[in-house]
Amino acid sequence: MSEIVYSENYHVRTFSDNTQLVWDLKNAKEIGYKQFFLKNVNRKTQERIRYNRLLVRTFHDVYCDKSPGNYTATKEMISFGKLDYDDYPVKVKFMKGINNSYDYNVVEYKTPYKKFLSIAFRENKQTMPYLYVICKKAKGNTSQFYTRSELISKDIDYFNMEVESSDIYDCDRMMEGFVRALLFDPNYKFKNSEIKWIPPNEDTIGEIILKNICTKLELNGRF
Repeated sequence: MSEIVYSENYHVRTFSDNTQLVWDLKNAKEIGYKQFFLKNVNRKTQERIRYNRLLVRTFHDVYCDKSPGNYTATKEMISFGKLDYDDYPVKVKFMKGINNSYDYNVVEYKTPYKKFLSIAFRENKQTMPYLYVICKKAKGNTSQFYTRSELISKDIDYFNMEVESSDIYDCDRMMEGFVRALLFDPNYKFKNSEIKWIPPNEDTIGEIILKNICTKLELNGRF
């Protein structure tokens, strides 16, 4: 993983699974003495976005109409560098509708690339698929179904979506602030009395991020 300061307005950390955290320093809100509330975005790197787009399109166009079973991955699916694991089969599963609902196929796949996996997934040997698609979906409670192109677009958006979060830092005492409600709503309007201040463990990613962001805020003349 790496931590890079691209400009005075943002701080970026790229992780080993090709995800990034991007902090918005320009709009950091000062909430106390050398204390700041910052928004961040969790997003995929360009390579992981390209990989996810390829998998989604391939699953829908190549595998969704196949009979249930295991199939060999296409050459394009394993064209993102040297494989870290033996290539996994693409699994097509048939799902029977319940209570007169419709039947559909599900396509799922475990990736042979470590660079797209979190540490937790690596340690657990991918007990869950890396990516899956549902080949048939109704539009809400109607009898109409999404077209294949609509499903592809929706799935690409879902697997590559950005997630907004927030952090609270005390750059005087070098501590992190936690407000439980922010875990569920990054726009929650909290009171300073709700903040629980905790120092990060030494030599951890959290400590490194805190020090680097506070250094950048200081260089920006924020305190």
